[in-house]
Amino acid sequence: EDYGQLRCLSYPNTDVFLLCFSMVDPKTLDVCQTVWLPEIRKYAGDNVPVILVGTKKTSWTRLKSRRRFRWKQHGRQPHR
Repeated sequence: EDYGQLRCLSYPNTDVFLLCFSMVDPKTLDVCQTVWLPEIRKYAGDNVPVILVGTKKTSWTRLKSRRRFRWKQHGRQPHR
């Protein structure tokens, strides 16, 4: 990734991170957990707050079957 080295330079002075994922695509939550959070912790440390934000809730609630996104599979429940 071309921007990886540049992106990491901005982490040390960051006060809070917002990690966003799509509620209609469970893979995006996996990427937050396996890619973005470890990168943030590596370059910004463990004391910087990280807020996890689910996006596309309107699309998610319109799905015929909410089972498409399996919260229990990820060990989490959505916070309202």
